Amino acid sequence: NIRLTKRVIDDAKPGETIFDSALTGFALRVTPAGSKSFIIQYRTRSGQPRKMTLGAFPNDGARNPSSRHFQRQRAYIELRPQ
Repeated sequence: NIRLTKRVIDDAKPGETIFDSALTGFALRVTPAGSKSFIIQYRTRSGQPRKMTLGAFPNDGARNPSSRHFQRQRAYIELRPQ
């Protein structure tokens, strides 16, 4: 179980994607050049995986928008016909 703490983010190596264990689909992606950004990974209604970039680190405010996005995605999935 990995929480995306400042220490984990600072220690992330180029090319890594580290998923947060507390918020499903929320992750830190580090480019080969070393740029860090927050992403969310989710599935569309048809089941296709998607990734959305929320913002670059050190803008730590990405957690709140991702939570709102996940709430919308969950509501959308729950309302779709089976």
